[in-house]
Amino acid sequence: WEAAWLLDQGQDATHEITVMKHFIDEMAVRVADQGLQTLGGYGYIREYPMELWLRNARGFATFDGVAMV
Repeated sequence: WEAAWLLDQGQDATHEITVMKHFIDEMAVRVADQGLQTLGGYGYIREYPMELWLRNARGFATFDGVAMV
């Protein structure tokens, strides 16, 4: 909400947006990994969407480039 408020005030929110993107990427990977742990071996089977969700979460975290900041 702070980034949105700063943008609404016409101020620079680059730092807040970068921190937010990093947090979202980390949480997406963590949540997908916990879902995979819950499903066990079934989480790796392509018949279930969990495999796709984990792959997407790791891809977003890797290619978003925020984790390197």
